[in-house]
Amino acid sequence: MASTASAGPPGGPPPPPGSLVRTPSDPSQVTPRASNLFNLVRRATAGEGGAEYYIVRLTAYGNAALRELCRTPEQREVWSWPSYEFLVKMKKDRTPVISADQIRSARPSYVNGLLIASRGVRFQGICHRSRQGHPFGKNVVRLPGTWEGCCANCKWKEQTAQCNVRNPNEPRYIPQASAPLPPPSRVEELTDSDEANDDNGAGGAGAGASGTAAAV
Repeated sequence: MASTASAGPPGGPPPPPGSLVRTPSDPSQVTPRASNLFNLVRRATAGEGGAEYYIVRLTAYGNAALRELCRTPEQREVWSWPSYEFLVKMKKDRTPVISADQIRSARPSYVNGLLIASRGVRFQGICHRSRQGHPFGKNVVRLPGTWEGCCANCKWKEQTAQCNVRNPNEPRYIPQASAPLPPPSRVEELTDSDEANDDNGAGGAGAGASGTAAAV
């Protein structure tokens, strides 16, 4: 069963009631072999979502590119919050359904969805209104008080009004900011992650069984 221990950064505000622990990830320490959007950590276990998902983390390059695509004060504020490992669904050809092309398009729903997935708070349950196949996993990850508390999956497809876990009236959760502004990066050079391997490990800096069923 998922733990409800504090997931907030030391010295920061307590996490919202009912929130679950996530595995922290410092993108500045994740250096890809190229200008990859994110690094594949490992295949998800059955308890984390199953073999069709991988646990990933933003790379230093991908995180800096994401910052360049943050056009509003709210997006830039959320970008500065602590980052975590998150789930991404894999296609049949073993490439992520979240592509660099989508992020480079700067579509607000894509930027916001990725911000929620990588910075959000995880809660128990499933959003059954997420009709696009749960690209960020079936777990509920959202930011209370930001973007109406919509989950990452619904925000990615801009289905905020249909999200059945959103709560536009709840207090806003603002964790302690942890990220300084990154060095400039070229968004147009952003590339997809390497194809996933058949085995459970995905390689890359710091890869391994760093997550648990309660941590992504």
